[in-house]
Amino acid sequence: MSVLMDLVLLYERRGYHAASGLDREHTNDSLSEFTWLFQGDTQLTEHLGIALKELYFLECALGAPRRRAVMPVPHWMPQGVLVIGNSFGWSSFALALLCPQAQVVAIEIGAEPFTAQWIPRCNAIAQEEGLPLTVVQGASPQAVAPVMTGDGPLAGVPLDLALIDGHHTCAQVAQDLAALAPFLHPGSVILCHDVLAFGLMEPVAAFACQHGLTATTLWGTPSGMVVLSGTRAPLAVLEACYAFGGSARAGETVAWLRDMAAIRAGK
Repeated sequence: MSVLMDLVLLYERRGYHAASGLDREHTNDSLSEFTWLFQGDTQLTEHLGIALKELYFLECALGAPRRRAVMPVPHWMPQGVLVIGNSFGWSSFALALLCPQAQVVAIEIGAEPFTAQWIPRCNAIAQEEGLPLTVVQGASPQAVAPVMTGDGPLAGVPLDLALIDGHHTCAQVAQDLAALAPFLHPGSVILCHDVLAFGLMEPVAAFACQHGLTATTLWGTPSGMVVLSGTRAPLAVLEACYAFGGSARAGETVAWLRDMAAIRAGK
């Protein structure tokens, strides 16, 4: 199930244009593949949304059930979804559209006016669109436990899926992961954004080793996402990981072929 047009139109109806998936070969800028928010000709923020390929990964992992020749692939329907880092809500709305049965909660610190303004704006849009999304203002890791316990919006709900896309430092990612740890179960899935792009593999790999999780690098995503999955990870997620995983060797081969072509062209 594709939610791309629903997602784009959600912003268009409110006077915004989400530009996503611009090929870096045409723009000469690797950041163009991610999602930019415009109002008229004005680019509104540097806090970009996930890329189209990464949205497609979510659609493959969370889309409607499909049939294979041998056996059906069960439809993964997570109940509790937590997003760390909301910005203008692109990935949060995508998950809410893909998981209408879930409770989706996004944590956003709102450190500057733009992201702060989009906290109530996202909540208003979610209510208008009938989407199961709540954005709370807070800083991770401190805000995770209050969301998951007591009177928090995910209290009593299994944490089936988490997306970490907040502050991109090794120290911060380690803290984000540690905050999630008490609420994980064998079927939980954690999506870590921008791992290769920002050199965040060390804390992600360490957390996976410490908690007996499988870490799958998605070489087919622009930011170099890593998926952490447990012993009961949904089959749909594992298949999507296989499709988007590729390999470091494949990337090296492509780079080598490109360099050889450049050398030949130079002659």
